[in-house]
Amino acid sequence: MDFFKINNVNISSWDGGTTEEFFIYPVGSNYANRDFSIRVSRANVDKVDGNFTHLPDYKRFLIPISKDLMLEINGGRMLIKKETTFSFDGSEKIISKTTGSDFNLMLKKDMVGKMEVLKFKDKLIIRDDIKQNKILFFYNLRDNIKLSSANKEMELCHNEFGVAIARDKYEMVINPSTSDNCIIWGKVSL
Repeated sequence: MDFFKINNVNISSWDGGTTEEFFIYPVGSNYANRDFSIRVSRANVDKVDGNFTHLPDYKRFLIPISKDLMLEINGGRMLIKKETTFSFDGSEKIISKTTGSDFNLMLKKDMVGKMEVLKFKDKLIIRDDIKQNKILFFYNLRDNIKLSSANKEMELCHNEFGVAIARDKYEMVINPSTSDNCIIWGKVSL
């Protein structure tokens, strides 16, 4: 398994605010051209009644990270609690009804992936016994953590983002620096 800390982000605007793109795959693809398979980003929802971008070929995952987020979805309202995963079809009409910030995963509909919040007090072990290429990503919401697997490691401070490429089954250990830890973790099979 190889670890990569992502320090450079692409910043762009959308109808409701700005987006910081941490990761896009395949390498060299472009969000504006809609030629990507995977995109991981953090968005600032700066205005009420901002329209989420219509992406009918993608499934989407969203986690509010600053506070609860009220959305209007196809005419109905839904409150998404802070640090809770919400998944939806990119073809749905979504409008922001509150401001805040959120973390996002966008996947082509034919891809398999997930994104969730992990809260833990002690060492956390993640295992995967499937022999398949995977992209894993981590966004640290609290204090410093250290990720390690097979003599390779990466440290993530608060609000830092990292990626791991697993070409086979793996075991990863996440060591916290305190007893109040919270990360966003995602996995996409290739």
